[in-house]
Amino acid sequence: MAQTITAEVSNKTQVARNVFAFELRVPAEAFQTAEAGAHIDVHVADGLIRQYSLVEPAGPGDDAYRIAVLREPDGRGASLALCDRVMTGDQVEISSPRNHFRLDAGQGHYCLIGAGIGVTPILSMAHALHARSGSFEVHLCARSPDHLAFYHEIRSAAWAGRVHYHFSQETTSGRLDLAAFLPGLNAGTQLYVCGPERFLDEVSNLTRGWSAGRVRQERFSASANATVESGTGSFEIAIKSTGQVFSVGSDQSILEVLEANGFDIDVSCTEGVCGTCLTGVVEGKPVHRDSCLYEEEQAEGKIMAVCVSRAKPNSTLVLDL
Repeated sequence: MAQTITAEVSNKTQVARNVFAFELRVPAEAFQTAEAGAHIDVHVADGLIRQYSLVEPAGPGDDAYRIAVLREPDGRGASLALCDRVMTGDQVEISSPRNHFRLDAGQGHYCLIGAGIGVTPILSMAHALHARSGSFEVHLCARSPDHLAFYHEIRSAAWAGRVHYHFSQETTSGRLDLAAFLPGLNAGTQLYVCGPERFLDEVSNLTRGWSAGRVRQERFSASANATVESGTGSFEIAIKSTGQVFSVGSDQSILEVLEANGFDIDVSCTEGVCGTCLTGVVEGKPVHRDSCLYEEEQAEGKIMAVCVSRAKPNSTLVLDL
């Protein structure tokens, strides 16, 4: 398990209907800077660990991370615990920032799309692109202004003129028609999208066939479209540093086998979303079942999420451990 940091909730505010923002202050010696797109783990009561994107980049001189949490009554309990029980002045355990949703530098133009609580990393990217005088546009999707996190802050932001609002409950703006909008983007535009799974799956289907690396997404849970090839049988893993070889049964994960044999692997979501357990692959071809690696990273096969990804039956993966 990765080492945690004790953070103090220095401020808690409601920033939309059922959305709460938390400012998490950490000791100076534990603070790490974070680029746009980064997220942290938050350890919630009852052993729950959830990942939340940072609302702004965290730079030198800062001492806190800011996240937003959607209160979901029908969720798995983490959001209710945070929104209902954690108050200003309380302490929570968090991880250092990690980033698998980085802005690719040097693109001519960026299109940032955020839907629902998925606006949080998009706002972070807008702050960063504005600071570097980048060319970008922002599209934010919600039911109404009351449902859009940080709506009033966005309206007064220095880059507010680049924002396009799409409110599904309003006739003046209406839902963003992805099928009509995406084909109209210039071929040199880099697309970043974050939002609910159904929204992201629609983007994936509409951008299938686009050039590699042009579309970047961040998901909150495993994608229904995650690659699943024939990989349900048993296979072997070998450890580069020791030469040890272990069998992974059809009902086991690589992570489970590694932990059972004394390997201390950093892990968080166990769903292939957060990227905490990413491990290098020296030989062999992984069968990727994660939602944290980009398509070109999966195709390269040099790294894998050992919590969910596997290998083809009767094959061997050599791990960089």
